Amino acid sequence: MRTLIALAVVLGVGGAQAGDADDATAPMARARAIAAAEAHLQAGRAAVGDASLDELEACGQGYLAVFNDAPTLPGADELLYNAATCFAHAGSAGAAIQLGEQLVATFPTSRLAPATLSQIARLYHAVGEFERAADASVRLAERYPAEREAVDALWNAIGLTAALGDDARSTALAARYQRTYAAKRPDDARQLAAYLAARQAERGDVDGAIAAYAVVLKRWQATPAQRAELLLARAELQWQRACPARGAVGLCVRGADQLTVVARRAADAADALAGFAQVVGRFDRTDPEVVRLLARARLHQTEAAVEAVIGLGAVPPLAVDQDGKPTSAGLKRMSEWLRAWQQAIATADRAATDAFALPHGPSAVAVAERVARMYRHAAATLIAAPVPKSLVGTPAAVVYRDQLAQVAEPLRQKAQEAAEACLRKGAELGIVDAAVASCGAIAAQARPAAWALVERLPTAPATPIAAAPEPVPAPAAPPPAP
Repeated sequence: MRTLIALAVVLGVGGAQAGDADDATAPMARARAIAAAEAHLQAGRAAVGDASLDELEACGQGYLAVFNDAPTLPGADELLYNAATCFAHAGSAGAAIQLGEQLVATFPTSRLAPATLSQIARLYHAVGEFERAADASVRLAERYPAEREAVDALWNAIGLTAALGDDARSTALAARYQRTYAAKRPDDARQLAAYLAARQAERGDVDGAIAAYAVVLKRWQATPAQRAELLLARAELQWQRACPARGAVGLCVRGADQLTVVARRAADAADALAGFAQVVGRFDRTDPEVVRLLARARLHQTEAAVEAVIGLGAVPPLAVDQDGKPTSAGLKRMSEWLRAWQQAIATADRAATDAFALPHGPSAVAVAERVARMYRHAAATLIAAPVPKSLVGTPAAVVYRDQLAQVAEPLRQKAQEAAEACLRKGAELGIVDAAVASCGAIAAQARPAAWALVERLPTAPATPIAAAPEPVPAPAAPPPAP
């Protein structure tokens, strides 16, 4: 059975000193008590379960008794440290913390004080007292900045305060870390600066995060993969800031089937695309980490190409002369629009093909969704093309519409294929996000191009329904047979 721990720490010189100086047997008794505590420690390491914990508690009680017997003798700090450590291993965090705090308060210059504060921080963390764990780590870093434990303690305090949502304190501690240890640990300082930039982005401070990433890229050395990640993180934030449309996901557009591009801010868009191009063109594609970043950069390049398609707008109306024949200017305008439209679609399709082929599932899902939206928009654009005025109301209008439908149908099929590829990839990877939901909607709505009947047939006049005649009385039942 495990026993309750009762701690009694004797402070000062009270009765524990009564016979220490003159009693020749006291040193022997002290040595035996220490040996007994050590034996409990070894037994606890060899045993398992409650038996191990009981031995470790006995170890802590043994060292504590020796300390209480002579708390001012040399080595008293070691006894208190050993007692706290035994209780910590026994799972008695409260006792270990209490003894550790006593050591730090009583022996602040002890060589064991930094390790004790480090243990206190770990114990507070283990029992879920994260704020106290951060406080203990900060005390260690402030009081013993030259100690080996102080560097890790300050690093842990930054993470804990950030997790607790105390961004001001986390930022201040990060600044202290960089001032104190940046020269000795440049990789950690760079990683910390990048972490804080990411935290700014998470809090919605996009401007501050972009500026912070710029500082990291300028100030700190990094491996190619690390630099690619920093470049991509900044470029993605610039791409996000470039779009003024609230709630836009991926594409900076409004609408459903027929999309309208919301023009991105030119400077941010140019900077973002330059960053994506650097990631795509400058780094080793055999590095698995770079491949993941490359896929994300390709995704955004695909988005830019898709937006270029949508930005061309609707099919221009075909101007005709007085005889109803298309004018040369009208034909030229139509031809130029079609050429630009086809080239833009081809460019976007190539970009999407390259991006989808990269081995990064989430990016592939997003790419397929963007392409599905593009092709659905392309089909809808043709369907909505205006009929030349000279054809309105004539059988030729139906022919004109049917010809557009024949061109739109392959685009609709491509939209469906891209949506289904998106859904398959999402199911394969277990991804459930906005892109997958969009693909589901596109796949569900996909159907052959259809036109309103009013565009094909003259409207039939409404015919009122005649009143129903009165019911005819039922014939009388025949007389019964004789």
